[in-house]
Amino acid sequence: MLNPITCYQFRKFVSIKHGGNPFAENDIVFWLEVEKLKEISSSHLDVTLIHKKIQAVVSQFIDSAIPPLLQITIPLELAQRIRQRLPTAGSQLMREAQVEFMTDIN
Repeated sequence: MLNPITCYQFRKFVSIKHGGNPFAENDIVFWLEVEKLKEISSSHLDVTLIHKKIQAVVSQFIDSAIPPLLQITIPLELAQRIRQRLPTAGSQLMREAQVEFMTDIN
């Protein structure tokens, strides 16, 4: 997934394979963003920066200003939990969402 061409091809493959899921490509982009977030978290950068990244990911995929509110394939209950824990959220909270739809791809 580090190679941009391979990543793009994988995103397209998932979109085609899960053609009935309008959020399949968003799921992959979300997964990649969470991977970046985990990398930032493990490098022990400024907590404020980490929190801003978490907020950006949530705003884009879980609490979107563009309808529908939820832009990825996770249960609504999980999305609610993430929104509720947002003020104290860490990258591990997003990991649960990653696991949820990545198991769905298989």
